This record gives sequence, structure tokens and C-alpha cells, in this order.
Amino acid sequence: MTKKLEKYSLAIRAIHWFCTLALISLFASGIWMIELDYYSDWYQTAPESHMLLGFILLGVMFARLAFRAMQPKLPPLPSLKPYERLSAHAVHIALYLLTFVILISGVLIAFAGDETVNILGLFDLPYVASFFEQQQDISGLVHEWAAWLVIIVSAAHALAALKHHFIDRDVTLRRML
Repeated sequence: MTKKLEKYSLAIRAIHWFCTLALISLFASGIWMIELDYYSDWYQTAPESHMLLGFILLGVMFARLAFRAMQPKLPPLPSLKPYERLSAHAVHIALYLLTFVILISGVLIAFAGDETVNILGLFDLPYVASFFEQQQDISGLVHEWAAWLVIIVSAAHALAALKHHFIDRDVTLRRML
């Protein structure tokens, strides 16, 4: 009799893959938006869509933290080496921290102006305050650098999962599918 594969809960798996797709979409749209000029049809719409998805992701990330706190964590596989456990833990912490840095710096960019920001005609983000000098420029640099870092760390995370699946032939990846 074979032991049933212990998977993460459906909620955790759905949130994980939503966050993955959202971060990739936000990164790609961010790179694309840099190239838009004032006369592009997307000049106004793209940043608003980018912000809307960013705000949705921010809410989902808070839900993700809540689910993690409420649900028991799956034990690490006994076949993992100590350095693999440590590096997996470090990568997960880095992904959470970098994602929140991206999202918070994005909020600071949105609030850097002195007027409300309309999101696709759906709702207005009220002007709150500028919190420091050159907020938009500094937050923009932090936003861009953190986005590149999260993509690099995510790629390493994905490669490690594929290594576990195809080389180690363990269930690491299947637990999240």
C-alpha cells in the first residue's frame, strides 16, 4: 500500500500560483511600460492596469500570510539535506520580503503625486501624503531593483523545484501542484 501524497492545501496552492502569475505579469508589464511614450494608446491604461493588479496582489499576499499562520506547515521531506532545508527557507523569506518591498514601493509611487489616482475608471486612490523628498524617484528605483531580484530568486526557486522533480525524483514539486 502506497502512502498518499501530502499536498499543500488547495487555498495555499491557488494563492502560490496566482502570486507567481501576477508577479510575472507585473514584471513583464513594468518592463513594457518603460518603453511607452506619451503618444502611445497604452500610456495611461497600462500603469493603471499595473497598479490594479499590484493592489490585488497586495491583498492576496496578506491572505497568504493569514493562511500560512492558520494552517499547519507540511514537514520537510526526510530526504532533504540540511543545506537544502536552509536554502529553501532563505529563498522563501527572500521571496516574501522582496514581494512586499515591490508592493509597498509601488504604493509609495502611486501616492507620490498630490492628486487622486484613477484606476481604469473603476475607482480613485485618494491622495494620502508624500512621505519623503523625491518619493517617486527613490521608490521607483527600489521598485525596479526589487522586481529584478524577485525574478532572479523566483527563477532559482523554480530551478530547484525542477531539480527535485527530475534529478532527485522526490515529491517537492508535486506537493505544490
